[in-house]
Amino acid sequence: MDGKTVVSGDQVFDIAFGPGTVSSLRNSRFTVKLASGTVSIYDNDGRSVSFARRTLFWSDPLVGVYPPNPNATIQLVRAQAHASLDAALNATLAVACQP
Repeated sequence: MDGKTVVSGDQVFDIAFGPGTVSSLRNSRFTVKLASGTVSIYDNDGRSVSFARRTLFWSDPLVGVYPPNPNATIQLVRAQAHASLDAALNATLAVACQP
């Protein structure tokens, strides 16, 4: 995988099934015992028979990849804008309503 030799005992991570340990090697394939206790077979590109695309990596490739939620940022800006406008409107009304 990724130009490195896979050996028995290597710690790997399947994005569908979680962490696992390489348990045996067979020709151009190897087996991984997953944390769930199941065993899955992969080729040297990290693809299992279950999925067409690669799911096995040396470590979790998704850690820290997700960008922040842009909707949360927009909601925060809107809330701050509404609070500022409400404060300005209340101050203007307080002055306008004085006798």
